Amino acid sequence: MKFIKFTFLALFSIAFAGANAQETTEVKKSEPVFTIKAEFRTIGEYRDGYKGILADSIMNEKMNPNTVIRNRARIILESSSDKFDSKFSFQDVRTHGMTGTAVNGASTLSINEAWGQYKFNDKLGLRIGRQELNYNDGRLLSRKDYNDYGTSHDALILKCENKEAKRKIDAGFAATGFDQNFYTSATLSDKFYKTMGLFFLEQGFGEHKASVIYLIEERENTTNFRTYAKQTLGVVPELSFGSFKANLGFYKQFGSDNKTVTRTNADATVTKSTNGEKMTGMMYYALLKYDTEKLKAGLGYDMYSGEKFDEDQTDLKNKAFTVSSDMWALHAHHGWMDYYVAKNAGLGTAQTKFMTRGLTDMHFFGEFGTKNSIYLAGHMLGYAQEDKYTDVKADKTTADVTYKKVGTEIDLALTHKFDKGMIFKLGYSIMLPGAELLDNIDQTYETAGFFGLDSEVDPKTAQWLYFTFSFKPTLFTTKK
Repeated sequence: MKFIKFTFLALFSIAFAGANAQETTEVKKSEPVFTIKAEFRTIGEYRDGYKGILADSIMNEKMNPNTVIRNRARIILESSSDKFDSKFSFQDVRTHGMTGTAVNGASTLSINEAWGQYKFNDKLGLRIGRQELNYNDGRLLSRKDYNDYGTSHDALILKCENKEAKRKIDAGFAATGFDQNFYTSATLSDKFYKTMGLFFLEQGFGEHKASVIYLIEERENTTNFRTYAKQTLGVVPELSFGSFKANLGFYKQFGSDNKTVTRTNADATVTKSTNGEKMTGMMYYALLKYDTEKLKAGLGYDMYSGEKFDEDQTDLKNKAFTVSSDMWALHAHHGWMDYYVAKNAGLGTAQTKFMTRGLTDMHFFGEFGTKNSIYLAGHMLGYAQEDKYTDVKADKTTADVTYKKVGTEIDLALTHKFDKGMIFKLGYSIMLPGAELLDNIDQTYETAGFFGLDSEVDPKTAQWLYFTFSFKPTLFTTKK
């Protein structure tokens, strides 16, 4: 059934593109173009709370502030002709100090992109190979450029674009495997999809546009080695009224995940287990923007559905909107300190319940300037559903505490553009956690004896200072 659904979507795209091809006019042939580009990017960080609210304790050095410098270098080869386009992007990614200059260290070389695209005509093409996928504002598929390695997919994408009709259609497929074993072809882990199907349609309406995106991810259950398909359908209208713009989005999940779980009802009298829960989560957002050359400002709200701590979950339905970390980018949307990207060692589940309780984010941003600019953003973060923890009093009595507020993150950045493709950025972010979240973290540390059974834990305000230097020159270009 899943194969039939995806095949139908692919055939629809081919038929649509074929109809457009009948309108194709003769294109004047041009000489092929070959270009060599480079990218040098260095990020230096002073981490005193990045990805984790630290504890003021000398008993664990991992929780003390640390300085990290990361570097990414790329060589990009691009060619374009009337019938064939291609791109090869080689990258070296390393943290300063991870490999010595006088001794051999771990290999840091990899391929970011390596694809070829055949053009059937001026509207229809087929791209095959390793490629970055980025649609709309990266809510569902993103290149995750802030990530050192980025994110690319070994995929086949049928691409159709009719500029006169302001229409784009992409239909694609990808499959991953650990090796070439004909029968197992297991994935590296359940964190990576085994197969992925994509359909994207964007239609312009004057200054406005709207898109529909459908994504199916088949992931393997490491217990029974069966695959389960999570599906996400999104509708994204983007409205433009001169300098004022409105970005809206609604995403719904269905299908099933690949997790083996046990669910118990509220009074713990009924327990059920399953391999693969039914997905019922949803996500929506609204962003109002004012966008000019010198001033950009916006106000928005995001909501990811979650599950209540006390609800009956024996219906074996997952009500939380789940994010696939190998595909989606949260860094650009919910604060640069990445509190909702991955779990962090030592923090238990007190801070990282986004995947269960859901997320709300009331946020604003403002950016002023062109060559020199200043950026300020604020995120008022909370859970979509209440969380609960047990507060242990000094007299050893206990009380249950429920809360939604996570905290407020403030992001500040100063940017200087030396020239086209040469940028320096200096940033500072601070997280002001809610009182209940701090107390929950405090209780989690002490109960688990993370800093010793008798140690007092004093969680402190998290902050993060960093700089980014990015240089993207064009080294060579020619027409043959």
